[in-house]
Amino acid sequence: VSFSSGLPATAVSQFVLTPASTLVDGETCDVTVVDTEITDVDGTPDAMVANYDFSFLVGYPTVEIFEIQGSGLASSYDGLMVKSANNIVTILSDSGFFMQTPDIRDDLDPMTSNGIYVYTGGAPSVQVGDEVTVTGVIDEFFGFTEFANPGSQIIIVESQGNSLPAAIILNENFPSTVAGEYPCGSEAMGYECVEGMWFVMPEGVISSSYSSYWVGANRDDFLVKAGTTRAFRETGIEFPGMPGLPIYDGNPELLEVDVSGLGFTVPTGGYNAGAHVTMYGVFGFDFNEYELWPSVVVVTEDKVLPDTAPMATADELTIASLNMFRLFNDVDDPGNQDDGQVEDPLVYAGRLAKFARYVVNDMQSPAILAVQEVENIDVMNNLATEINGLSGPQYTAVLIEGNDQGGIDVGYLYDATVVTNVQINQLGAAEVNPYDASLLHDRPPLQLSADIVLSNYTMPIQLLNVHLRSMGGIDDVGDGDRVRNKRLSQAQSVATMIADIQNNNPGDPVYVLGDFNAFQFTDGYVDVMGQITGHAVATDNLLWDTPLFQASPLTNTTQTLAADEQYSFLFNGAAQSLDHAVSNDAGLIFFKQMRYVRGQADAPLQYEDDYGSSLRVTDHDGFVLYISPELDVIFKNGFD
Repeated sequence: VSFSSGLPATAVSQFVLTPASTLVDGETCDVTVVDTEITDVDGTPDAMVANYDFSFLVGYPTVEIFEIQGSGLASSYDGLMVKSANNIVTILSDSGFFMQTPDIRDDLDPMTSNGIYVYTGGAPSVQVGDEVTVTGVIDEFFGFTEFANPGSQIIIVESQGNSLPAAIILNENFPSTVAGEYPCGSEAMGYECVEGMWFVMPEGVISSSYSSYWVGANRDDFLVKAGTTRAFRETGIEFPGMPGLPIYDGNPELLEVDVSGLGFTVPTGGYNAGAHVTMYGVFGFDFNEYELWPSVVVVTEDKVLPDTAPMATADELTIASLNMFRLFNDVDDPGNQDDGQVEDPLVYAGRLAKFARYVVNDMQSPAILAVQEVENIDVMNNLATEINGLSGPQYTAVLIEGNDQGGIDVGYLYDATVVTNVQINQLGAAEVNPYDASLLHDRPPLQLSADIVLSNYTMPIQLLNVHLRSMGGIDDVGDGDRVRNKRLSQAQSVATMIADIQNNNPGDPVYVLGDFNAFQFTDGYVDVMGQITGHAVATDNLLWDTPLFQASPLTNTTQTLAADEQYSFLFNGAAQSLDHAVSNDAGLIFFKQMRYVRGQADAPLQYEDDYGSSLRVTDHDGFVLYISPELDVIFKNGFD
């Protein structure tokens, strides 16, 4: 190519090289300024002493998407103007589009992404399947690699109706379910190696209808597991765990889904956990998190909420338990009795209405309801009144204040037409924690002794309502040892209480129910339920002592349920049981079934403020036990 340079020229400080024909983007031009051809005319003796050589690039560098993305967390082209040619549009957003390298040009490097976002600032003019060439500035927008600055972009549609590049298929094989097998080589890389690429999930199960309970942008997001099953909490200490103890993998296959990631509207009611879905979209990045940004989500099998417990027969006793998630009233009590929590009157009235619907319509008005996380007896009486106004029973409320610094207690509502000769005793209120001499029970267990009057039977019953220490801080370097030891001591204390109740009431059925803040298996630190029931194994626990009931174990009725029904709470997307009922042998004779009543843990957070619904008034699913003296007839007929 020849150039017109405008030479010779006199008294000039710059000149323009004009090619005789159009240069090709990416060509390099080498220029030599010959020293003998330059004469200094400004009167100073500083003439050139040698030739000056330099080069320049014509246009902008043409690079592949995988070159832009690179194998690190940030692009080496950040801030530079580049061209990427002949890529295929895969997904549209409300303010841009994603494009991906055609399969034929794939670099086959699993550590470099073939996809990238083009931010257009408004609805894009391209369509899915278009082959496009894009010139623009690369920007790491809060860690998300994109073509930015729409005003300086050049977008050329080369052809239309093209087949899309191969999608990332999300299924049982990817992402990996094995802890430590990271999709992009290391934990720090997250899903960087597929950022901007499109995915297809043929089937997935929503494991949690929200990704974070706290107020923020991701309350509308949900967590999904590709495949046909949802994620559950499993035995052990979360990965990497501790040597010699069971390890829980943490469900690394869970993916966060931001339904509004592409700028589209989130469904008003959200998505129910447990629902089966199919979806496709792209891998995005926002607020330091890799997310799925779906273009389409189709619910193929919904989780119907709320659930409804079966109606009890005339000779069935129903005993229920429900954590009421800090049910406080709108009265400012003196001192620290309410821990400074005074509910808005409208919110308090709304929560009472929601709880009443859940108890009456969903739990079918159990004869006895053991509750946890209630402020005081006034709240219990308000709830009883609300339930009765919804055509529920005229419950009698009982609650004895405990030691909890946050102001929450345990109590009972019971139907006095069925539950008679009631005696209430608070146990362990003054019991001392052997670890540090503090009070052991923040919410001391509450015993209810009564005679049950059914259509054709009467029977004595012993209940113990518990709300044990949470797992918060269990792995903390500073406080973990105290937390673990307190949980062990509480479990041993409850076991002793059960033994005393049995000894004082020989032959009576005993049911211990409530929020144990423990799984039906060991968490690897302390097997709280195993220490109570007698099933704890020394080699599976950091802390262990010989269980009181080791020789004659009790039964955790949670474990009578199908495996996929053993949950009452969701944490980090994992379904898990914290709420249980433990039965002695006498109680097991009458035990018919246990039923978690769905509508709380699985429900989207959007329902919290819907006071016309029973959904999401608390974060725990309650449960109902069905007890029937009819089941004892075989023993009354002479069998041992």
